[in-house]
Amino acid sequence: DQTWYQQVIHLVPDSDRIRSFIIDITERKRVQEQLKRQNQYLAALNATTIGLMSRLDINELLQDIVTRAGQLLGTSHGFIFLLDSGQDELQQKVGVGSFEDTIGTCIKRGEGVSGKVWETGKPLNVLDYNTWENRASKYDAFEIAAVAAAPLMSGGQFIGTIGMAYSAESGKIFGDTEMELLKRFAELASLALDNAWLFAEAQEARKTAEAANEAKSAFLANMSHEIRTPMNAIIGMTSLLIDTHLDREQRDYVETVRQSGEALLTIINDILDFSKIEADRLELEYQAFNLRECMENALDLLAPTAANKGLDLAYMIDRDTPEAIKGDVTRLRQIFVNLLSNAVKFTETGEVVLSVSTEQLSSPAPSSGSEAKMLHFIVKDTGIGIPEDRMNRLFQSFSQVDASTTRRFGGTGLGLAISKRLSEMMGGSMWVESKLGEGSVFHFTIQAEAAPAPARAYLDEIQPALQAQRVLIVD
Repeated sequence: DQTWYQQVIHLVPDSDRIRSFIIDITERKRVQEQLKRQNQYLAALNATTIGLMSRLDINELLQDIVTRAGQLLGTSHGFIFLLDSGQDELQQKVGVGSFEDTIGTCIKRGEGVSGKVWETGKPLNVLDYNTWENRASKYDAFEIAAVAAAPLMSGGQFIGTIGMAYSAESGKIFGDTEMELLKRFAELASLALDNAWLFAEAQEARKTAEAANEAKSAFLANMSHEIRTPMNAIIGMTSLLIDTHLDREQRDYVETVRQSGEALLTIINDILDFSKIEADRLELEYQAFNLRECMENALDLLAPTAANKGLDLAYMIDRDTPEAIKGDVTRLRQIFVNLLSNAVKFTETGEVVLSVSTEQLSSPAPSSGSEAKMLHFIVKDTGIGIPEDRMNRLFQSFSQVDASTTRRFGGTGLGLAISKRLSEMMGGSMWVESKLGEGSVFHFTIQAEAAPAPARAYLDEIQPALQAQRVLIVD
């Protein structure tokens, strides 16, 4: 209003003050516009960083770099040159706008805009490309006015250039702000390229490893029968030979051959199983079987050895454990045998006990709508125990707690590694508790579903034939 106007006139009575006042307002507006523009650039750079880092395919990434750089600088003309490995020249990998038809062009060091950037290692700003004396002959006919390029670096080494251009019609040039933005963008592009190259190398390494695993699996699958068949023949023939008329010395020789054959077959089976697991070629069966019979079969295999050493061998089944479950009976028995054989092997006096209990699971097994259960198995022995500082070596492949145990007790060190992987494939886990000199307790769990089982008269709690009878139990 009029009063405010008179106050302003009173404060600035002469033209110099008015001029200073106007200049100050103009400068503030200029600074505000510059800050606004810088904020827009920073926001665009942030979005660009996220976009570039998400690109892992090299060709797509290079195209995306040029496109995003053009969006930031307001132009549709751009290119990327990369240094060919083993070649002393740059090759244009990507081009848009006026540079689209020159993709694949190669230039030498010091030639053209990119060659100069390669030579100096610094960004280059050409204000008038048509009068610039160092332009490459391959780009003479271009209708562009201003060109700017910045180096792409990896680990401190020059790997290429990124460049943008303005057409003569645009009337634009690359100022300090645009050059700083291009420089920062080149740094981001370099990081994105490093990321994509590392991913490509990792993918290539993975493919190589997978191909090696495939070849190994195919070889083992083909050789499995060829290896096992002669070993079974050796074991079978020596078993028959033992039943013939032999003197004591001959019988000892044949027994040694048979035992060695069985040991070798065990080693071969372990290696083949481990290789299948490592190559993800081992498939589990899903059939109903009797859990008690599976446990007893495993114990039967170790009973002679335990009896020879005077060990008590026993098993306990929790009342709530289903009599029959669905799963792979062969692989579960394999875990039992591995753990029980180790327990018997490293126990001189006392007992080895296999037990199982049941826990409820909150979610059903994926293979069926039936209610799933977690079975918890324990193999406990009174053997030599395991030192605490060597417990971490137990489940490593081809590893023993003590190297001397291989010579004393035998074994490949694969049994526990295979057993652990099998329990994990069955939806469980494996761990151990042990004290040196006091024995070991191996735990493992699996997920399973109860299956219908035929009734067994001898398992009934009420036995009419035994009523009013006296029973003598000797332990």
